Amino acid sequence: MDHTQISNEVGGYLLEAYSTGEVMHAPDCLNAAGAVLGFLTQMQARARLRAGEYTDIQDALVEVTTRSGEKLYFGQAVNDCLIGEISGAGLWNYAAGAAGEAAAAAFDLQGLFGYVAGTAGDKWFGQPRTPEGFTVSEAPLEAVRRHARVLYDRIQFHGPDPKELTRIYGTAAHQLIRGAAGDFPWNPQPVVPKPTGLAIFMEAAAPMSKIDPRPLGLDPLV
Repeated sequence: MDHTQISNEVGGYLLEAYSTGEVMHAPDCLNAAGAVLGFLTQMQARARLRAGEYTDIQDALVEVTTRSGEKLYFGQAVNDCLIGEISGAGLWNYAAGAAGEAAAAAFDLQGLFGYVAGTAGDKWFGQPRTPEGFTVSEAPLEAVRRHARVLYDRIQFHGPDPKELTRIYGTAAHQLIRGAAGDFPWNPQPVVPKPTGLAIFMEAAAPMSKIDPRPLGLDPLV
């Protein structure tokens, strides 16, 4: 199965999970997609580390233990898979491509990462700052708990090269952001403009890329 088919499977799973009949629950779908795909970029980074990539980078994967004992994971390998910090191609690049150049340029990515780091270990960590006029009914962490293991196992069944996962996850994100904006006949309710869709997606993706995979029953690989 090629990367396009796997990506369609990923996007189709999330679309179905957040649709009722012919109606796409667009903000919830984008929130969940960001959460799950953001988390899976950490698993991608771990797979690439195990395959011998990023080994020359001292802070490729950094474990941080919060005051409450929660483990979070930062580092350049995770950031590369999420935002293309090293390679220039991460999940962010595909999502931003759906929103357009102006929206991507206006998005405060550095501010988002500062917010994630600043809230690590406190009650606000992982709580998305949903754009005005839109709401989501599920915390990103709940979406990860519901869907990440299912999608991870499905993707691993197909055995893609870890490097290809950027394209797989990114294409799914790109299509869901476009679909939520009404580009496809998915009947999104409400319609979410692409810049807003990008914000909802990334507000969930960034913090969920840091969470510990062990409580989800996933082998951390490295």
